[in-house]
Amino acid sequence: DLNKMIIMKAINIFILLMFLVGFCCCDDEENIHVEEEGPRRDYDINSTDPVKKIVSEFFFNTGKEFIVDPDSSDYLYNFAEKNGVKMYPVSDANRDYLLSTVQLIKSGFLDCYTTEFVKENFPYSVIIADTIYDTGTYLTPKIVDNIARINYYGVNVAGKANLDLAEQKAFLALVHYDFFNTYLSVFKDMSFGETFESVYEKKSRVNDKHLTEEEGYAEGFVTVSTGTTWLGSKYTDFPSVTTDLKNTFIFFLTKDSDEYTRVTTTYPKIKEKCDAIITDLTNLGIDYKKLFFNGIN
Repeated sequence: DLNKMIIMKAINIFILLMFLVGFCCCDDEENIHVEEEGPRRDYDINSTDPVKKIVSEFFFNTGKEFIVDPDSSDYLYNFAEKNGVKMYPVSDANRDYLLSTVQLIKSGFLDCYTTEFVKENFPYSVIIADTIYDTGTYLTPKIVDNIARINYYGVNVAGKANLDLAEQKAFLALVHYDFFNTYLSVFKDMSFGETFESVYEKKSRVNDKHLTEEEGYAEGFVTVSTGTTWLGSKYTDFPSVTTDLKNTFIFFLTKDSDEYTRVTTTYPKIKEKCDAIITDLTNLGIDYKKLFFNGIN
């Protein structure tokens, strides 16, 4: 009847008005407030647990997370994209070993960069794990040393706290190198090695001979590859520019000072390449002297 029709129209008009009021309110961006989700972990710089104290100080100083107990929520999803990664955390059953591992990464990697550099150029988190599997790039899962995604850099630390100093130096050199080449260059457009590439000279295979390390130095390479054909002929190959950069970077950070001085003084091409690495690091805003590791401090 007429009364019901009037009531229904009034209800419809009321609903329409409420919708319009709500729409107008939402149109004002200043009235929209979204709560930011903070870190999932409980950080405390005054903790008596030395592991917690280290990761807490890193977070409060830089705004980035140093994750030592990863679960899938830390690495599996890359914003809207799912990562092909599986990590197994370092066991905290042996707290002394966990602490040694955390201190190794802190002293040999995190502390090598200024707070401002970390704030501006590091991913949201650095994650250490006992084992890292790359399940997305390979047909079958493969254990990898280090892995980078837009929101984190993962480091495989299995057994690294038990290595001797020389082995830890080589491990940390690779951690730095992979960070430059798989994170900074990919996600920050900070290319590493441009000066090095300008002084690199490609060389052809040497047949009928296995070059010694010193003979490799004389050719300008810190590492060469030797082999033998199925007919028994010896040969020596020289690395590509990418491999040579990696080899020379590790040489630069791991050779003891006396041997480094001897080699770079005797073989000018090696010195030229090492100087190029110093230039490339400086161009990235990195103090190369801080990359040298001499033990946990």
